[in-house]
Amino acid sequence: MERMLRKLSSRGASLLAATAMLALGWSGPARAFTYAPGDLVGILVENNTELIVNLDTLAGAHTYPMPAAWAGTLATGKLVILTVPDNTDPLGIVDFTASTTINVPGFDNPLGTMSGPISRASASLDKPSNDKWLNRLNSVGSPDGTIVISNSPTQLVASSSFTNGYTQGLDLTNTDAINQSMPFSTALKFNGNPSTSGLLWEGQVDHVTLHGDFTNLGVVLATDNGDGTVTIHPLPEPGSELAMGSGLLALAAIGWRKRRTA
Repeated sequence: MERMLRKLSSRGASLLAATAMLALGWSGPARAFTYAPGDLVGILVENNTELIVNLDTLAGAHTYPMPAAWAGTLATGKLVILTVPDNTDPLGIVDFTASTTINVPGFDNPLGTMSGPISRASASLDKPSNDKWLNRLNSVGSPDGTIVISNSPTQLVASSSFTNGYTQGLDLTNTDAINQSMPFSTALKFNGNPSTSGLLWEGQVDHVTLHGDFTNLGVVLATDNGDGTVTIHPLPEPGSELAMGSGLLALAAIGWRKRRTA
């Protein structure tokens, strides 16, 4: 009987230890984040340090603490937002940010010039292969304090020299052009200002004509809050802005007519 009680006690202790390990997150390797097609991935780069976050669908403002290496400012930093591609499209779809100074629709081309760049950009982000950028992020290990600073299901902080990071992993050291495929930069620069904004675009290849089409999906904004945090905001989509503008114009017209008849 005494031997049996000792066995039960030992098994109970083992079960408690295993439960504690699971509770502390020791159940498997760390992952930077999980994602699904259509999720937005945001990358903020400052002082050779990257903050990579899963913004989901950017349905609300997202605020993050700045990495210590940023020294509390994003003055010389940049923001890039990319959408996890839909791998069911054989020719590829790629969503990305671009400055309002870039005439993205000017790259629409019925002769197929943009079909290759759009397809290659989409494939470099996330195709069913472990050597694609987003897939590699899912295999990032535990923080080491120098190359990988922190790693959680929703965000990753890493040095810009990290092989699987944004700068090195997408070959964006100088161009921010998604694996050197797109013909323009997809980064929004702070340039010494407390905020930066730009447009979110979708590039899609027409399956019949191989025409590369670009569609404006909306506006995004990133703000250095001045308190060691940064917020990425969604702004109204073009249709919403137009509707709001029309409503304001209508109210102004009603007010003008009332003044005329008074």
